[in-house]
Amino acid sequence: MSAFLLKLIAVIAMTIDHVGYFVTIKHPEFIWMRVIGRITMPIMSFFIVQGYVHTKNFKKYLLRMGIFAVISHFAYNLCFGEGSGVMTTFFIALICIYCADKTKDRVNGMLQPLFFIVGGLLAEFLTADWGLTGLLIIMVFWFGRDNKKVAFSGIFGVVLFTFLSEFLNAASSGYTINFDTFFVAFIQSAILLAVPLLLTYNGKRGLNDKFKNFNKWLFYAYYPLHLIIIYIYNTYVL
Repeated sequence: MSAFLLKLIAVIAMTIDHVGYFVTIKHPEFIWMRVIGRITMPIMSFFIVQGYVHTKNFKKYLLRMGIFAVISHFAYNLCFGEGSGVMTTFFIALICIYCADKTKDRVNGMLQPLFFIVGGLLAEFLTADWGLTGLLIIMVFWFGRDNKKVAFSGIFGVVLFTFLSEFLNAASSGYTINFDTFFVAFIQSAILLAVPLLLTYNGKRGLNDKFKNFNKWLFYAYYPLHLIIIYIYNTYVL
């Protein structure tokens, strides 16, 4: 599949997920909507890395992401009442990628993941969507950009990290360890569903080839716009 088609699948899944956030409050049986939404982050993370690798002007790329991160912060906060959007996470991730890339000849390879861990902690502090987990996903795609086995094995590692963090959180809080302990982790493990989709990537832009600028701005603008629409619907229609 082309980049455009994969991104389109990702934003459709994201929209289902965000609508599902409100639907499941009264109808928990629709939890499948949240599960579908898990495929979005790996796909978009993959293309964040590809965007960095292929951009001709990193400063413009970072500035564009930063502008939409600010816009999306207010849209996300408006929609969900708290937190910051995933574009904040992507903005931080781009800085981490840049630092890892520019210091690869001066910093031991074993230390480079620290850029992403620090970035992830910053994302957690800013309550950015996906937080540390998002930075870890982007990290494995960065270090596995030339090796699919490394990249997709890393995704399994992120899933294991999610289960471990839920276990440690429950244990440190004195909660009983049972299925409910890992409920969030089980949902997050659906990021694995993105792997077979990404394996179909053919390296082509798709619609981008003819409508490059349209596609570039489409996915940036859609994120805050769909959050505002969901907010308006929940506030004034329901």
